Amino acid sequence: WPCLTWDQNPVVITGTGSYGSGSNQLNEPRDVCIDSFWNIYVTDAFNHRIQKYTNGSSFGTTLTSGGGSGLSQVNYPTGSYLDSNGNLYVADYFNCRIMKYANISFTSLSIPIVGQVVAGGICGSGLNQIKDPMDVSVDKLGHIYVSEYGNNRVTRWPPGSTSGILVAGLGNGANGSNSSALYWPSGIFVDRNFTTYIADTYNNRVQKWFFGAVTDITVANINFPADVFVDSYEIMYASSGGNIYRFYPNSTSGAIVASVTGGLSFGFKFDVNNNLYVTEYFKGVLKKFILV
Repeated sequence: WPCLTWDQNPVVITGTGSYGSGSNQLNEPRDVCIDSFWNIYVTDAFNHRIQKYTNGSSFGTTLTSGGGSGLSQVNYPTGSYLDSNGNLYVADYFNCRIMKYANISFTSLSIPIVGQVVAGGICGSGLNQIKDPMDVSVDKLGHIYVSEYGNNRVTRWPPGSTSGILVAGLGNGANGSNSSALYWPSGIFVDRNFTTYIADTYNNRVQKWFFGAVTDITVANINFPADVFVDSYEIMYASSGGNIYRFYPNSTSGAIVASVTGGLSFGFKFDVNNNLYVTEYFKGVLKKFILV
């Protein structure tokens, strides 16, 4: 397996080290995506906006039009996902929905951007509802996966569907710690085989659910995991506190590959060159660890 390493002196992409609403500031940044044109998109949660950064500038453009429930608005955006077609998906936490922004590289040239509700929109525990979405992932067939913090479950929404299908968790909103339950799930990732990896935050573990399974496998024991990613070699990366850990296949013991000083990161992503971008929640900063 490849053993990638990153410069441990990260570059600050944006943020001043304290919360704020200026164009070079963030307030509780939750996640990040990078498109094929090297544009960077940050879910700036407590500012209720999506920020775009271009050409190496630390000053971002606000793409949305403030907190609210309109199609050009987000209300505490959390997780995000950029698919292979350049569509950006955002978990809109307080609106209990997933927003899709088609072809974001070009859509974002005209602001405010107008999105489409592709999952949820009504808060609740029914399968046609979502409660407290923390993250979103999309498989190669366009099915949308949602981690629901408030319902202790992960649901899958087929394209065009108005109702989700239970993927993981008990399904009745209850939490638990056995192999069929989740407790405050956060970050999720779906691989090419439709296997779902879940940061099962309050159970201090990362769970692996094969497609169609009713129970899961613990693939990592890690304190308060917030996000997870699996590469093409099935090497898994997970965030815990301010650290990003790497787990090789068939190993439940990870090693730290990057750390931020702010003490907590909810979201991280890799670009096509395997540079690592990490949100720093308490400092209101986005950092980039360059591959060496």
